[in-house]
Amino acid sequence: MNTSYWERETFLESYDIIVVGGGIAGLSTALELKKNRPDFRVVVLERSWLSDGASSKNAGFACFGSISEFVDDIKDMSFDDVVSLATRRFRGIEKLVKEYSEEVLKLEWNGGHEVFFQEDESSFKECCAFVDRFNDAFERTLNIRPYTVLTVQEFQGITNLVGVISNKYEGGLNTGAMLNAMRNSALSLGVHIFNGVEVKGYASSENEVKVETTNGIWKAKRIAFCTSSFHSELFEDLQMSSKRNQVVVTKPIADLKLNGTFHHHKGFNYFRNIDGRILIGGMRHQFPNTESTSAQGNTDEVVSALTNFLQHKIHTTSEIEIDIAWSGILGVGKDERSVVTQVEENVFVGARLGGIGVAIGSLVGQELAGLIDSSFPK
Repeated sequence: MNTSYWERETFLESYDIIVVGGGIAGLSTALELKKNRPDFRVVVLERSWLSDGASSKNAGFACFGSISEFVDDIKDMSFDDVVSLATRRFRGIEKLVKEYSEEVLKLEWNGGHEVFFQEDESSFKECCAFVDRFNDAFERTLNIRPYTVLTVQEFQGITNLVGVISNKYEGGLNTGAMLNAMRNSALSLGVHIFNGVEVKGYASSENEVKVETTNGIWKAKRIAFCTSSFHSELFEDLQMSSKRNQVVVTKPIADLKLNGTFHHHKGFNYFRNIDGRILIGGMRHQFPNTESTSAQGNTDEVVSALTNFLQHKIHTTSEIEIDIAWSGILGVGKDERSVVTQVEENVFVGARLGGIGVAIGSLVGQELAGLIDSSFPK
């Protein structure tokens, strides 16, 4: 470790709160803490040049759930719990838009559409039977009836369908613009953000936490972990595992008709039009062995499956070419509910966002900040 006196005295001195993870949840936590306690020294430590998990590597879906996803969730949660989670996602998107504006987020409300192909007919019928029930529930909680059923064989250039279930309250945003706005907001409030600092471990005693990093020992009164991986090794009781989710973007397509955000098969497959290209992600459910990992990178079989689905199901009128492929890491649990908790004295966790971080990340940050704030004397 080649640390100077100036670096140690200026940057490694004690903080009030160290937030581990510079993604949506981590930045939101730091922001809310600084709003609650302007005099607190708050620092965010991020191991990569940007958020290395999912926050800068997601698909930018501002969505609160497709019907087949809800039907699948009912296997692990009650109907009311599924509605409550979806309502939470809706409120999280609302909070995000209120704080940063549609213009800054480059958010377009073009609707969300769940497509059902001919081989999905039984799923389509099952989902249609739930539409009124979910519309009634959201009318009670949000005063909206989001879902509309279309029995069609073709929709926006997609053929061989039995139907579409649309949600007019969903949209797509620019993930880079979102993170940039969050970082700028945090910095303007006096939050310190350091990239390239990986946390290796910590030791908590009385009113201090010593944090071991690749850049020396940092000290704080409290530490908050807001990362998509790492928890599964450090906090086994949280029952969280890491999943790799892969995304590809095509080169520009001249005759592209897609407009909106699209879902298929319980939300495991998703795609949208960005800048005249198709972004498509998912398929990890078909490759549980290779994608149950916290390692970054692309799997040839997954990229091939995404490309084949895109070419043979979504855009069949011309040949597609892939421009870029990447992967993000999700923290998942037995169901889609996130974790906001104190795991031991001075140590807090806000995690397990399960691929819906865009929707709930700001709420997780707000709740975690409140929990941390309440641990300090007033």
